[in-house]
Amino acid sequence: MFLDTGSILSFLTLDELCCTASRVKFTNDLVSKLISLTFDECNEYDKIKLLKSIRLSTKDKLHENVKLFENILNELNIPILTTLFNSIKTHLEQKEPKESKKEETKKEETKKEKTTVETERTLLPISEAAVKHYQVPREQSECIPLPALFSDSYDSDRSNSISELEQLFLKGVSQGGNTELLVEILENNPQFNLYCENNNKMNAMLIAIKNGNLKMVELLIDHGFDINRNNSEKICPLYAAIKEKNLEMFKFLVSKNAKLDILIKNQARLIDATVIHDAIDIFKYLNEELKMDFDIECARYSALYSYTEMLDFLWKRYPSIYNELIPVVIFLAASNGNTHGINYFIDKQKIPIEVSDRKGRTPLIYAIKHNEPDSVKLLLKKNANVNIRVYSKKDKIKDVFYYAAKSGNTDIFFALYTKNQNIGDYGRLIAAAKQANKSDMVEFLRSQQ
Repeated sequence: MFLDTGSILSFLTLDELCCTASRVKFTNDLVSKLISLTFDECNEYDKIKLLKSIRLSTKDKLHENVKLFENILNELNIPILTTLFNSIKTHLEQKEPKESKKEETKKEETKKEKTTVETERTLLPISEAAVKHYQVPREQSECIPLPALFSDSYDSDRSNSISELEQLFLKGVSQGGNTELLVEILENNPQFNLYCENNNKMNAMLIAIKNGNLKMVELLIDHGFDINRNNSEKICPLYAAIKEKNLEMFKFLVSKNAKLDILIKNQARLIDATVIHDAIDIFKYLNEELKMDFDIECARYSALYSYTEMLDFLWKRYPSIYNELIPVVIFLAASNGNTHGINYFIDKQKIPIEVSDRKGRTPLIYAIKHNEPDSVKLLLKKNANVNIRVYSKKDKIKDVFYYAAKSGNTDIFFALYTKNQNIGDYGRLIAAAKQANKSDMVEFLRSQQ
């Protein structure tokens, strides 16, 4: 099947071309060509990127596939492609395979050894000093070996991997000094992926926000970065500014039309995020200037995550909402390991440590049930009752050791044991651990019998 350069493929972007080409095998049995008018507009770096996406099958010998590819390019009669391929062909001819004497002997006997060659990507020519300053160490760079052109194997994630130019760009954003280099990369590479991410899933915008670099954020926006676009882990710039408690950055993003009516992880709103990350100043801005309401759901988030300062600020401002949530707030804090919340609710708001829900479960039971050893140890330090018992409908006694067995956490079990050594029947605990599929706890309990 032949697709002419004037075909429907002519409107494809470089990334779309690479993605398509990487799924085509160029063999003697199936001769395909995938050329777009877009290629004529590519710079040298992008041409190599596209060419590396094209591969030949290893069903035929390497030199035969090279010859076949050369014939295809000659038929296309595109000078720049032919020139590029000739440079690669010259590299192949000059590069000698590195083999040991034993491997050479084996090759003569089996005649099945393959030639392997590696080549480095060619970057866009930019100032030597800038490259030297920002150059990524070789061992950290990602470089696709040239034999990938002729391999049957294909890494489906390759199109999503970060290139050396992208590494250079992200490192420049992180260091924040040489903006001229970054502008040069962006302006000379129209197909450059502005939303590329490092190994920590941080794109350029998130890096700049984390570093508090307002000028870098403005530079990215001026070059087309969509401030309402999430990264691969669904984190948007506004949320990143909240995490950093950076009010100036947050206001700047809002001034650039960042959307405020969005939901982040777990369907939380932006005002919920300010509570989760103790961003008091941004909370005040959203609540007082942008008129976002504080409600019971927001109060729940504060019990789960907030530190003392945020909790005290919110409780004083919205006492009626928190009074409706007693004793739920301390259950939430204990369930999520929020020791700041536990201390605040017990010491400052005087919520009884033995307060219980309708089933008789105390904060200690909630902490054990949700496998939160820090909460357990703090509550024990505050003399929480370890002899508490919860009676189920089936008349099974559920004490602290029962919940510890189901949690599978031996640290919690030991912490409780130091306060109460009256464990009783180990059989019921082993049964509870089995029911919860906690095999390590089962073995531990058997060893203690």
